Amino acid sequence: MSKRYRLWILIACVAAVYAAIYVAAGGLDFDARKDEVHFWPTSLQFSQRWVPSIEQLRGYDELNAPLPFVVFGGVERAFGGGIRTGRAVNLVASLLIVLGCVLAARDAPSRAARAIAALMIFPYFFACATHLYTDMLAALLVFGGIAAYRKGWGALSAIAFVLAIASRQYMVAFPAAIAAYELIQFLRQRRRGPSAGAVEPARLGEATAKTRPVMAAYSLLACASLGLWYALWGGLAPPAALAHQPVETAGVLRLLPHNALYFLACVGAYYVIPETLLFWRQRRGQLVFRPALLIVAAALAGLFVLFPPLRNPPSYGIATMGYLDKAFCAAAGDGVRMVGFYALALLACVRFSRFRIESALVLANAALMMKAHIAWDKYALPLLAALWLLRAMNGPTSADGSGE
Repeated sequence: MSKRYRLWILIACVAAVYAAIYVAAGGLDFDARKDEVHFWPTSLQFSQRWVPSIEQLRGYDELNAPLPFVVFGGVERAFGGGIRTGRAVNLVASLLIVLGCVLAARDAPSRAARAIAALMIFPYFFACATHLYTDMLAALLVFGGIAAYRKGWGALSAIAFVLAIASRQYMVAFPAAIAAYELIQFLRQRRRGPSAGAVEPARLGEATAKTRPVMAAYSLLACASLGLWYALWGGLAPPAALAHQPVETAGVLRLLPHNALYFLACVGAYYVIPETLLFWRQRRGQLVFRPALLIVAAALAGLFVLFPPLRNPPSYGIATMGYLDKAFCAAAGDGVRMVGFYALALLACVRFSRFRIESALVLANAALMMKAHIAWDKYALPLLAALWLLRAMNGPTSADGSGE
């Protein structure tokens, strides 16, 4: 069976899955749920005019950056249809992410199929795709920024990340990770000299010694866009939202380290385990013990003792941190649950212990989660979209050159 034929079969399967999801979600026509209850009225506020005013951008009552509400409001202004149309925007955004992975691995349909299957089984992927949440648009823009970065399109990557930050402030982790990675690699290559070659083995999309500073500069410009929002709001979120919603990390120096540990556990559960199972032939050759990993394991254990991710802050009102936490709570007590989270977080640390762009992305996102007011599996969605894209783009080539 030719690759082109298998690719069209994969696309047909994707279409069938999305048709089934659309039907299962009642054609996206159901009453507002959870955050939709306040997200939709906010979107309607932004539907009053095509270009939001400064007062609107500063005065709305959400912790989230405004771009998703502007998009939902603009779609409502243009087409009507109510909240169902806004949900359709997210469903299309999720489809673009899936098709982007297919396109990235079009030379290896089976690799593409495994990557998108793993992404789809993340429980919040279709949950965010069928509801009026802000995560999917942010994930799509991050996905586009990572794709442009790997193609060497620095300006386009920066634009995508600026828009991603305008969708969710936490997305600043991605351009920050890229800037740090490119600068560190540039300095290491410069120290070793031009004859030393790349620090890591050459991989698709790797920048050169000449382009690394440029890519870093574009990424830093994208990071700087968060400063504009900070200047507009006088803080990390609109003042009305900070006044009405409890945010444990509102203070500049206030951090919640246990959020980072739970985030790493989510990466272990939702990326490392599926990747190992689905790409075992490629991964088994990379599973090499290194003595330094003992230090990582000990340090991580110390962090779990000091900052155990037991539950969300009491001020939030929902103690559990997502489906992963609920599964452990149903199966075991707090002690076993912490051991399980530690094991998953250790898997993530071991998997990303080598310094590559994927490692930088995981580290930056985990660190930034310390500023999140709660821990939640859903916050891993943009990172998972980026990691599965990179896996689709960079799948190891088999002996026959098929890349399968």
